[in-house]
Amino acid sequence: MGNVTPAPREPKHSFWTSVPGILTGIAAVITAVGAIIGIYVGTKSAPPAQPPTTAAPTSAPYGGAYADPAATIYLQYRGDSNQCALQLTTKIAGKTVSIPNAASTISVSGVPQGAQKYEVAGQIACPTLGTFDAYGSGTINVTSGNTYYYWWSQSPGTKNATVTIGTQ
Repeated sequence: MGNVTPAPREPKHSFWTSVPGILTGIAAVITAVGAIIGIYVGTKSAPPAQPPTTAAPTSAPYGGAYADPAATIYLQYRGDSNQCALQLTTKIAGKTVSIPNAASTISVSGVPQGAQKYEVAGQIACPTLGTFDAYGSGTINVTSGNTYYYWWSQSPGTKNATVTIGTQ
């Protein structure tokens, strides 16, 4: 057997001198610069927030020192095809009113404006459907002079009705 001479090896080149290595290096530098800029911009503080301004008290049209924040609203049931009568007690922001029948419009004074919770309880009597125990609760946005309407729906398979109040 003869002597076998190994083939000469090519010199090894670094990964960083190849095209993929160069592209990887450039991407790393761009990422680092972007991160530094992001940190610098993110640490700049915004000017302090200004407190909200409040309006100076003015005289109310009726001569008081301040305008009255309370509202007068109207509660109404428009009726329905079953000719049902509502016998409900409604509480809105601590005010309690009774709705004695189907076509009543009730005026409620002294209700604070803005979002107010309400509760309704009583009965709904219908000539063809019978009498339902009625209840409901929710929130209405009180605006002086608005009319708020009652709606009701029967709970399926029961003699209970859910009552809601709204503007439409």
